[in-house]
Amino acid sequence: MSTIGNRLIELQQNKERHSFSVPELGTNGKDLTVYYKKLTVREDERLRRKHPEFYKQLTSGQLPSFAALIDLLIIKCENEDGSPLFKDEDRSVLLGMNVNFVTELSGKLLENIFDIPDGEQAEKN
Repeated sequence: MSTIGNRLIELQQNKERHSFSVPELGTNGKDLTVYYKKLTVREDERLRRKHPEFYKQLTSGQLPSFAALIDLLIIKCENEDGSPLFKDEDRSVLLGMNVNFVTELSGKLLENIFDIPDGEQAEKN
């Protein structure tokens, strides 16, 4: 790998991690702390491929499909050690969850994961 490639990786690894707690989802009924970083280009491409209307819905104030929100959770949620919190095989369990649960979790991610312009700003661009 090139020197600049190594510096890019180092820069990305040092980015701020965000977190939020999910009551009672941890072991023994304790709160679970969910960690995440800003969305990467690779993750963005994955979301766009599977859910072409995702960003349009976000910027227009519509709620994206729950399948898209679940994919976002699977892509971004991490344990404290940086390993994925959800695996692809957890998708079927997440699809069976109450919509309020999925909305609450994904809403916490969307607060900091990327900067989504408000509807007016999106129309100007």
